Amino acid sequence: MRHHLFIALMCLGLSPTPVPAQPIETRPIDPAPAVTLEGRLAGPAITDYVFTAGPDEGVAISLAAGNAAAHFNLLRGDDPAALHIGSIAGETFAGALPGPGPYRVRVYLMRSAARRGETSGYRLTVTRIPPPPRASDGTPRDPDFADGLSGGPDWWQVTGLAPGGRLNLRAGPGSAQPVLAALAAGTRLANRGCRMVEATRWCRVALPGPPPREGWVAGRFLREAAP
Repeated sequence: MRHHLFIALMCLGLSPTPVPAQPIETRPIDPAPAVTLEGRLAGPAITDYVFTAGPDEGVAISLAAGNAAAHFNLLRGDDPAALHIGSIAGETFAGALPGPGPYRVRVYLMRSAARRGETSGYRLTVTRIPPPPRASDGTPRDPDFADGLSGGPDWWQVTGLAPGGRLNLRAGPGSAQPVLAALAAGTRLANRGCRMVEATRWCRVALPGPPPREGWVAGRFLREAAP
């Protein structure tokens, strides 16, 4: 019976032996507060960028690549179950992490592209999101950053961007929403309230004119500003 199964597999062009594991290169990084890395993928090669997160921290990740088959996954420690799968959820992630410990940002080519021997250059940005402020007894304080969903100050200021970076003002709360404007660090915005969307805190803001504009930005890049 086993001999017949082997013949059937060979006729279908399949092999009964396991596919060899793809080579993985591990590189430690320290996204404090942000790090931008450039690299190149070739065929089945995979690169894991490893960092350590503390309690209540979050992370923001974005990948720009020259090949549409290049993606990243976010994994916790040695757990094979990904917290974020770039080929499904897109090439940006921002949100709280499930706990302290090591995390891996895995950059790779889709298997079909890897088998064809395709290559791709890429730029990966990883930004650490600090834990929300707490009082001495451990309870959350009134936030001066946009880490709450209600109340908050009348004005925000854009902060925490990578050097030369811009914060996208979007038409709705989500990274897939159309971009209305690109805001520089220090831009002041009127607070219209925040809410959670897919583990990311989005804040509705008003940008003084002329012309005045309203939209949504990721709350991790906001802090309280003076009136």
